Amino acid sequence: MNSIEQIEHLQDCLELERQEDLRQYKEKVLKRTLQERVQKGVTWYPVLLRRMYFGLGDRLVIEIERSGGKKKSDSGFQSGAVVAVFGTEMDQPVGRLTGVIASLQKDSMRIALSTDNLPDWLPHSKLGLDLEFDDK
Repeated sequence: MNSIEQIEHLQDCLELERQEDLRQYKEKVLKRTLQERVQKGVTWYPVLLRRMYFGLGDRLVIEIERSGGKKKSDSGFQSGAVVAVFGTEMDQPVGRLTGVIASLQKDSMRIALSTDNLPDWLPHSKLGLDLEFDDK
């Protein structure tokens, strides 16, 4: 096997690993109920919206505080992690936005969202936060 073939083989192996990581993420997060995700430590729910403002690049930044749910074993939540803020009304989903954790305290965080528009549902819904699959 020459050098080019070795590199191509390594790329194939990395792609297989990424696909397996995605499969495990879907199993751990997407196929679970809200309560199960909170217990697994991949969801904060409910959270309170403390502040909204526009940050660098006119990106919407929110500050949230956890008001319930699991308080430990949330090691996946760290600065730089990709998360999704979701809203519910009467236990029905009303919206979802992705963003990146800009800073994290014990039970609060600042998130730079991937939008420069304030969605109608954000200030009025019961909010939660899911750890997202990081495809980096």
